[in-house]
Amino acid sequence: MNEYIDKTYWIAVAHLPKWNTERTNRFIIQIIHKNKMSWADFFELDKKGWKELFAFTSRNSHVPVWF
Repeated sequence: MNEYIDKTYWIAVAHLPKWNTERTNRFIIQIIHKNKMSWADFFELDKKGWKELFAFTSRNSHVPVWF
């Protein structure tokens, strides 16, 4: 992945509205470390992929329910 794109994803995650540092860090750990995904792979998932891998719901697909 292009280094510029990777940094863009990191900035987007770091600035999620209404998310504190702990919640953001747990999200990063879930994506990068536990699921061994790149940011590009995560952001390329559709809502169905997010639901299956991360327990997102239709009602709040922008916020994982495990946070």
